[in-house]
Amino acid sequence: MVKLQREQEDDAVAVLAAAFRHDPVVNYFFEDITASNDPRLQELYRFCCRVRFDLGWPLMGVESDGVLVAVAGIDEPGAVDWPQSLAACYQSFQRVAGPDSVKRIETYASLPDQHRPKDPHFLLGMIGVLSGAQGRGHARLLLDWLHDASASHPTSVGVALDTSTNVNVSMYKHFGYEVLGCDDLVGHSISTMYRPNPK
Repeated sequence: MVKLQREQEDDAVAVLAAAFRHDPVVNYFFEDITASNDPRLQELYRFCCRVRFDLGWPLMGVESDGVLVAVAGIDEPGAVDWPQSLAACYQSFQRVAGPDSVKRIETYASLPDQHRPKDPHFLLGMIGVLSGAQGRGHARLLLDWLHDASASHPTSVGVALDTSTNVNVSMYKHFGYEVLGCDDLVGHSISTMYRPNPK
């Protein structure tokens, strides 16, 4: 497992785009994704990676035989000011994605906020594993790292995340998460989940 650096951005984008290409909510965002190299998908995950690099938040990866196979984007506790570089990156994404997709993404992003803890906590913004590397414990490595980071942080009370896949809800429950709330987004169920730090 490694903390990814800026020069690995393209690899991280490729992993995330491939991992989420068939995700039902991502396909709701863009409606007609047919390949992981779709520019809209690429720009979405480029922006997500750039947020972590520019804010100094963790973008963690798992490598197998020197190849990146899993990526997790993590938000640390505490308010931060976004640099101008991120505003420019988001504007680039908006141009590529188009206004309808941007509106759908922003609506989705606003839903879990009402359920998350008010106390400082880590947020798992995204975690993706290449299909050929699934079932080998890569996601577990990333989650274990995140849980340890939260437990050792001076103010974090736990880890929050959201998912639109029922299979993922069951998996996260196995790791100690509970559902704090559910929202419907045009037929897609969005579950906001939370795992408190161990006592």
